[in-house]
Amino acid sequence: MERNRLHNYCKIRLKATSLLETIVASVVFMIVFGMAMASAVNLRRLGTPDWVRIETDFNAIRQAAPEEGHVYKYDWGDIETSCRDYLDVPGLVDVQATVSLKDGRRFAYRYLYCDGQE
Repeated sequence: MERNRLHNYCKIRLKATSLLETIVASVVFMIVFGMAMASAVNLRRLGTPDWVRIETDFNAIRQAAPEEGHVYKYDWGDIETSCRDYLDVPGLVDVQATVSLKDGRRFAYRYLYCDGQE
């Protein structure tokens, strides 16, 4: 007797959803899932450049004497250099190298170069 009373007390009744509500919920779920999958595919397609190759190519340019306005072309993008004297110190050159990747991203390096004059 006690069991039946407790069983009836804890029973929670839920209203059944209609077929239309179920279809709408399924369509919304499929749209959100499709958008997530499309985003994941596009992010994967964008990829990341080979940062090691970019740094290696930049270091090769940095080792050599910089040339004003020279553009170095690579398969991943290009590096453009601009030079100017640094604080009127003879032999010290302020170099800015702008790296432009093929996907549109750009960043710049600045460094000082000493041409060996005393």
